[in-house]
Amino acid sequence: MAFDWSACTAEIAKYCAGEKDDEKIWACLQKHDIDLSEGCDNNGHSKYEAATGKKK
Repeated sequence: MAFDWSACTAEIAKYCAGEKDDEKIWACLQKHDIDLSEGCDNNGHSKYEAATGKKK
């Protein structure tokens, strides 16, 4: 099952358009970490890290 990236819809459209794979989306958002909204950072990016054991 794919990760729910709904909290990052705007960021994905702006920075990561075309990325479909969860790992690629996470890596793309990681590159733009400073630009992420609080909602995306807390409810998308950080939740993915917690679910997968990734580190910032």
